[in-house]
Order: sequence, then structure tokens, then C-alpha cells
Amino acid sequence: MKAQEVLRLAKACLQDDSLTERSVSTRRVCSLWSGMGSIYELRINNRLHVAVKHVPAANPKEMKDFGERRKAVAYQVEGNFYEHAAPHFPTLRLPQLYHIERSENSITLCLEWMSGPRYSSSSRVEDALTWLATLHSESWGRADALVASCGLHAQGTYWHLDTRPEEHAQMSSTGWEGRLKRAARAIHDALERDVMQCIVHGDVKEPNLLLDPDGGVTMCDFQYTGKGSPTQDLAYFFCSSVDTEECDEEQLLEHYHKILTQKLVDQSAIPSWDHLQLSMDLAYCDFCRFMSGWGYWGSVDIIQSRVQAVLNRIDNGKDLGSEEAYDAAIRNHFW
Repeated sequence: MKAQEVLRLAKACLQDDSLTERSVSTRRVCSLWSGMGSIYELRINNRLHVAVKHVPAANPKEMKDFGERRKAVAYQVEGNFYEHAAPHFPTLRLPQLYHIERSENSITLCLEWMSGPRYSSSSRVEDALTWLATLHSESWGRADALVASCGLHAQGTYWHLDTRPEEHAQMSSTGWEGRLKRAARAIHDALERDVMQCIVHGDVKEPNLLLDPDGGVTMCDFQYTGKGSPTQDLAYFFCSSVDTEECDEEQLLEHYHKILTQKLVDQSAIPSWDHLQLSMDLAYCDFCRFMSGWGYWGSVDIIQSRVQAVLNRIDNGKDLGSEEAYDAAIRNHFW
């Protein structure tokens, strides 16, 4: 990033035209996915510490590749979240947006730099779940309105079925994964019918969890934020970032349910414990469907065992043979 550009952004962040090039320093921290842009660290004397996310190629209309278009849209959604949606979450700890710039082909975000101690999943999982319960509760029953007014995804998460047709096609057509492949659409639709609907982060993993200078948990990378069932965030977080040998999932889920219930105390649509567990079963199956076509990571044995058990409940261990048959069975076992 050129010195003049850095200075211009610094002036915009502080709204101070008296700054000079000697007032600011910058370094490139890393590149973004597929080389679509970069993250820079910007220091403005001792007054401000800024994370600059610069995406010069963020026009989905110019992208021929399906995956590149998905990512370009995602960066626009992230800008929408910080600019338009964040004010709707008054008690949620978020990196502060200092400045945003958009053009037809690019987007630049200037955000609060989080320089607290490194997040450790083994010791801070409950704090992360409390953060999620806050995000979910403050958008409970308002997801459609927030999507429409703030420009978020109509379907949150980066792995939902409609945005991953190639991975679905790559799944095995035999064995338990073949059964999951045929059940995929019905599972997706059941999560959309779930009475628990809110704004989900959509990419809750350890690298996106930050600690502020006071040690409080916050999160970044709101590129796949949109409407969904809260269990989609939970299942992905447990699969990707929680050491199941150190942590008891049921206790963690109980903690989340307790916090969510407290925050929804004035609402009538508080989910029951049994409903939350059923929704978790669907969310695990939904995420496992993506990994089956993309590649597995995280607690593979645990999620595969769990998903196979859920499938056995749905089809009694026998392939039902069609998407329509799985839709009927899932409606019977869930909703």
C-alpha cells in the first residue's frame, strides 16, 4: 500500500487532516483467500491502532468462477455487517469500524486492532459460547428484517447446500455418505424450517476468535453472516475448534442454552433443551455433508459417528433411495 494511500486512510480514521506521513506506519500482515486482497497493520502515532482489510477485487459481476463470486459477495456482506448491522447488536463486543470505502470493484475496511492475549480454545470456550448466545439472542426473530435492511446473506454460513453444489456432487453415492448425500436437501430444508432463526456468524473457528486488550472474547470475519439456525454456528465451532477430549460437549451446550434462555427471558420463543439437541443433530449432518465433498478435518471420528447415528434414526440403517423419501422421513423425525 502506497504511503499516500496509507496517510489518506489514517486521516479518514481519525478525521484529522493535520496528519503527515511521519505520523503513520504500516506493514502488510497477510494475504486474503485466493489472493483477493491483503490485511495491513496501521499505526497512527500513539493515537490509534488499525487493521486495514483491503480487497481490490470485490466485484462479483466480474468473477467467472463460482467460488470467486461467492467470496467477492462475502466481502461485500462483511462491509454491510460492520456498517449497517453492528449497531443492531448493542451489547455484543465487536471490533470498531473506523472507516469504510467502497467502489464498484473494491472495498476497504479500517477496523479496531485487537492486540489482547491469544485466544485459547481449551480455556475460553464458554466465553466464546456466551458471545454466540448474545449474537443469536439479539437477532432472535428479526433475521429476515436484518437481512433485508442490512444486506446480509439470506442463508448464513459458508457451507450451506445452495452455495456448495460442487462439493455435494463430489460426495460418494454409496455407504453412509451416499445416504447423507440423498438426505442433504431435506436436512438443509429442515434447518430452514427450524423455529430457531437468528443471525449466525457463519464461520466460527479459532482463527476468527479474538481477545480484546481486557481479555474479552470477540470475533472477526463476518463474510458469511446471515440468517440461519443457531446450531449451525455451534456445530461448526465444536467440530473445528473445540478439543472434545478436554471439553464435555453436553456441558458446553448446556452453558449456551442457559445464557440464551437468560437473554430471551422476555420472549415467548425460548427453545427447549430437547429442541436444541435435535437441531444440533441436523446441523452436524449439514456440516458433515460439506466435509464429505470437500475433505475432513477436526474431530472426524466423532462427527462421523454422530452423523451415522442420526442417519440410522432417520432411515433405520437402510438407504431410502431418493431425496423425496428422506424428506418425508426427516419431516417425521424432526419437523
